[in-house]
Parts: sequence; structure tokens; C-alpha cells
Amino acid sequence: MIRPDVHLCLLSEQPTPNICPLLDSRLQPDEVMLVVTPQQERRVDDYRDVLHSRGTRVTSLPVTDAFDAGLVEAVLEGEVTRRLAGGQKVFINATGGTKPMSIAAYMVGFGHDVPVFYVHDDTLVWLHNPGGFAPVELQERLRLDAFLRAHGVELQAAAPAQIRPELKELGRYLVAHADMVPAVGRLNRIAAECGDSRRLTYEMDARDVEDQAFQALLDRFAEAKVVSVKGRNLSFRDDLERRWCNGLWLEDYVAPIVQRLKGEPGLEIQDVTRSADVRFVGQGAQQGRLDRTDTELDCAFLAGNLLYVIECKTRRIRADGDFDPSDALYKLATLKREIGGSQARAMLASYYPLRDVDRRRAAILGIEVCAGRELPDLEGRIRNWVAGARARNT
Repeated sequence: MIRPDVHLCLLSEQPTPNICPLLDSRLQPDEVMLVVTPQQERRVDDYRDVLHSRGTRVTSLPVTDAFDAGLVEAVLEGEVTRRLAGGQKVFINATGGTKPMSIAAYMVGFGHDVPVFYVHDDTLVWLHNPGGFAPVELQERLRLDAFLRAHGVELQAAAPAQIRPELKELGRYLVAHADMVPAVGRLNRIAAECGDSRRLTYEMDARDVEDQAFQALLDRFAEAKVVSVKGRNLSFRDDLERRWCNGLWLEDYVAPIVQRLKGEPGLEIQDVTRSADVRFVGQGAQQGRLDRTDTELDCAFLAGNLLYVIECKTRRIRADGDFDPSDALYKLATLKREIGGSQARAMLASYYPLRDVDRRRAAILGIEVCAGRELPDLEGRIRNWVAGARARNT
């Protein structure tokens, strides 16, 4: 295959089908010209930041109306004519943009007998193929930092906390014993209160002392040296292990499962992060409905160049507003769309069971749920979740 000098790409909300061919060594051009509507102008800098480091120059070609096929065709006609007259080899990527833009791009490519392609599920298929090229299975598997940056989001350096092996075993014990839910909720609340007041010691009240299940839980945590109990004083070993008791333990249970699945054939899990901060950058920081301060991803990974986000919740779901699952579900739906596009996937992993009404809401929002007594089967659920998404995209 002859590498082109320039790709003409139709900019849209889904950058991955544009970026992956640009990073494939068999297709990588010297320049990409982005066909940009006013609605997509904010994305040009995101592409530039990702592609400049790979040696590809980014330029833009504005069109004023994404739904005026005649206008788009005229603009592309002039650009392709100019490029070919200068002796450049041109490929046209018709994957993005609106349908009128894709049709116009195809018509221009056909009229000038230049290759036009479409990217579907990491396969590049030819719409107009004067060179007789075979379909291309794209080599490029993006890392999370490049994928998120292409979506206007910057991944802050993630430094996973070093958790003692004893705590990992304790986390597996909590998942396996659903009867511990109320006691774990009490410890979660105490750890949160200590965090708010920046202290490591908490004076238990009469309800704490008289709760036999809670005291039995403390005995197990004390054996692992996570806490110590002297009289009514409950003390955490350090702030990291206080945070672990406040919910980090579920993240610490979930992330290793995804890491184990990373090498499993057929899932194509390519990059994993946990407890990572993300920050909206550029014009994207003023767009959308999320609070544009830093957002933490409990666990996120790419599989087949699609983003998967898992939100971990260990707080009690109560009517008094301690944790409203509806709020969590709506926020998660918005988060996965704004940092991963319309094809991104999300899951809520909750130590507490969800009500039927919340499960129905999750289904409507396209969010997977693994909660309560389902958590011991989380590995199988993630495997089926990813495999199912891959199958639907083929």
C-alpha cells in the first residue's frame, strides 16, 4: 500500500475512527486536513495535541453548513483538485461528519478517482478503491492518555496507592460476605467523618459499641492491622488505610480483575487505569453539563479502542439522601459520554444492592450494574460486558 501525503478527514464527535488510521504505520500521512464545521472547531486543538507528537501536521478546512451536501462537495472539490495538481497523494476518510458530508466526500473521491475509506470496528473498508487495496485491520491500539486527549480530556498522572496484601485479602472477604453490608457501611461512615476532620481516631458512641456485627468486623480489621481499638477509641493505621476503609477497598478489588482480563484473547483490553484524575481542557472545558473541575475515574480501560468506565460505590443507599443512586447513574451516563463519546460504556459496581427502580433507570441510560450479592461474579460480568459490546460493534 502506498502511504498518502494527506488524509482528508470529516471531523465529528467520534475522533477514534479518524485518529487510528493516522497512527497506523501503513497509512500515516505527513498531513491531515480536518474538514471542520463551526460545531466542531473546538476539537481541532485536541487532534493537534495528539498527532503532533507522532509527526503528523494538522491543518483545517472550514465548511459553514454540515447539512449542505452541495456546499461541502464544492469545498472538497476545490481542495482535492489543488492537492492533486501539486502532485500529492490523497486519501479521504468518510467515517465522520454528517451523512451529507460523507456522501459529498465520497462523490469527490469517486470523481477524482482517489481512495475513499470508512472505519468500522477497527477495520478500514474501501468505499472507492482505485488501487485495489485489501481491507485493513488497523494496527493502532490507543492508550488512554491519547484517547482521552482526543476527546478534550487530559489524564493526570495516576499513581495507584500501594496496598498491603493483607488488605487485598480483606477486600475479597468483604465482597464474599454480603451479610457484612450494614457493618461495612458504619465503618465507611466513620472513615469519612475522620477524613472530613483530618484525624485518624474516632470515639465510638453506644450504638457503635453495642453493634455486635460491627465489633466483629473491627476484630477482623484489627487482625489485619488496618485499625486498632482501645476502649471506645477506634484508630486507623494511616490516612491511606482510612481512605481504603472509606471505599478505596472496592476500587482495589475491581481494578486487578480488569488487569487480569487484559491478556484474555477476544476482549482486546489494551490499557487500564484506576483512581485517576481527568481534567477537561481547551474549549471543551466550557462545554457540556459536567462540573469542569477535576473528575476521578475509579477504574477505566480501553478495549477495541472503546472506553469503559467503572464507578465504585460503597456508601449505603438510603432514602435520606446519603447516596442517591439516581444521581450517580445520571452523572455516570454524562461522564462516559463526555469523555468517551456516544460509543463509550459504563458500569456501576455497588457494594449495596440497588432497587428495581434504579436498575430500570440504569438500563434506560445504558449502564451495566453489578451490585450486592452479584459482586463475587464481577470478573464474569466484565468479561461478558466487553465481549457483548465487541459483538454488537461487528
